[in-house]
Amino acid sequence: MINQAKLITQLDTYANHLIKHINTLNYVPEFITGNDISTIDKTRLLCQTRSIFFLVDYAAIKHDSHYVNLANKLANVVIENYFCKDTNRFYQYPINVLEQNTQNDKMLYELAFVLCSFAKLYAVTKDKALLDFIYKAKDYVFANYYSHSEQFAKMFNPSTGVNQNSFMHLFEALLEANTVIKDDSLLNDFQVYGQNLLTTIYDKQHNLIRENSLVGTFEPGHSFEWASLLLEAKEKNLLNTDIDYSNVVRNAEKVGVNSQNLLYAEVSPSKTPSSEAFRIWPLLEQIRYYAMAKEQLKLEKSLDTLLAVFFSNENLPYEYVNDKLEPQQTKVKSTTGYHIINCYKYILG
Repeated sequence: MINQAKLITQLDTYANHLIKHINTLNYVPEFITGNDISTIDKTRLLCQTRSIFFLVDYAAIKHDSHYVNLANKLANVVIENYFCKDTNRFYQYPINVLEQNTQNDKMLYELAFVLCSFAKLYAVTKDKALLDFIYKAKDYVFANYYSHSEQFAKMFNPSTGVNQNSFMHLFEALLEANTVIKDDSLLNDFQVYGQNLLTTIYDKQHNLIRENSLVGTFEPGHSFEWASLLLEAKEKNLLNTDIDYSNVVRNAEKVGVNSQNLLYAEVSPSKTPSSEAFRIWPLLEQIRYYAMAKEQLKLEKSLDTLLAVFFSNENLPYEYVNDKLEPQQTKVKSTTGYHIINCYKYILG
């Protein structure tokens, strides 16, 4: 039996810390606990966009539009501080920070979450200003990081190929956008892009998602995450693929989960997985899939592990634990709430 009240308490505790900073700072810093509060010029765009994501879903769970208003407030923070009208694009740090030097994969990651969070917010507000920024972010991505004709050439590394992580979150963002925006061109872009990406990163031999297209290493957490995205795309009738996402999950379970029911950071057929550190997000992604796929027994087992290992007595998450299950970081990142609520919402209904 799942203790839903416990999950709600954890979300409430996280939300209280998050909202305190929004109300006092008018932005979300890198960490929502502790005394080391980042100034906005040293705070990533991602902290704002993932917090918008959290607040929109939190508003739905709590049935309270106040949290949508807070998400709107953060969207304005993003537009006013991280978007440059002169260049018509977003930046990882506020535009008054002149030396940014953001790597392409990190900037693509940031833009994916602009797309995703603004689409979620647009779904509940229907604010056409958000729609404009959604298309600005999408057009910039398709001009600078991916195109249907050249595919992933601009992000290709001759040694390792295409790294899937940022592109996965772009897939997630385009899936979210097509859920709330009815646009045949946008849908075609998502479907063509999705098929091209999956062809590039899916390992047919091992039935897993490669972390880099030319290297046979896999992050089990990402295979679970991909399975959830493919399940969602199928249920929404937005993308059909030959990849059996349930088979991806079964293989991730075989090679990616240790005797303590924790997920390895990385696995490879050529080496023994490292057990030095475990992060919270891969387990949350595993649980999310089990909740979406209604695999109740596995859901309950993995949720028990999560609550026992990755949450403090104060109902706050630990980002990392070591092989002795000791917390390695007690400060709570403002980006972690995205993973927590994106998991819990499927359990809470």
